[in-house]
This record gives sequence, structure tokens and C-alpha cells, in this order.
Amino acid sequence: MFSAMMRAYFSDFHEGKRDAARRVIDFYGGAGSFDAFPQKVRDYIVATTPTNIRDWTSASGFEPPLTEYGNLAVPTLIVQGQNSHPAMMKIAELLAMHLQNVDLAEIEGGSHFLPATHPGEVATLIAMHVKMLTSYQ
Repeated sequence: MFSAMMRAYFSDFHEGKRDAARRVIDFYGGAGSFDAFPQKVRDYIVATTPTNIRDWTSASGFEPPLTEYGNLAVPTLIVQGQNSHPAMMKIAELLAMHLQNVDLAEIEGGSHFLPATHPGEVATLIAMHVKMLTSYQ
């Protein structure tokens, strides 16, 4: 399902469809998620779609074994929304299981696009994480 969505997204973009990213947004956030964003957010998504396409293309072959993540000792905060796509929740769970020093936080009522929908909660979690990091020094 990811591959089919990605192919359709790339195809829409290369055909010049301005709102090609709608496919990605609605896939991860549920039908209607793109339209539910404020116009300013939709405009930003559309404007940065070329960069997003490059990011996806460059990362498509990156598949390190999960055991490699255990070599990372940096304190890590993983934030997921309570209503995130099940695949993304599984990724967060797997990362949390394999990283050495990790906190997994969940934002109630959130989905995949937390910075756009729950910026205050995301900022609070990041601030708490940074404060915890600086207290170790």
C-alpha cells in the first residue's frame, strides 16, 4: 500500500498536479486531512513538494537492519499521535524497542501531522527532552 501510494504521488507530481502531496497527507492522516489543514499549511505543503519528492527518492534504498539502531547511544525522543497510521505506530514501537536510550511519547487525539495539528504539545515534549538532556551535563 505504501508503494502504490508513493507511485501515485510521484506520478501526480510529475504530471504537474499542484496538490500531489494530498495523496501523502490523506494516506497518513486519513481522508480529508489535506483539506482540513489551514490554507497557510496547504500552501506550504504544495510549495515544498519538490523537496519532499527528493527526500523520498533519496531515502528509498536506506534499509539498515533494526539491530543496527542498537548502536546509537544518543538519547532519543519518539513522538507519535494516538491516531497515527498503524504502520507509523509500528515503526515507532520497533524503534523504541531497538534504540538504547529512548522515550516514546504519544499525543492524545493526534495523528501523523503533529507539528501542524498539535504544535504546543510537540513543543512541550521537545522542551522537556532538551531540559532532560541538559541536566545530564
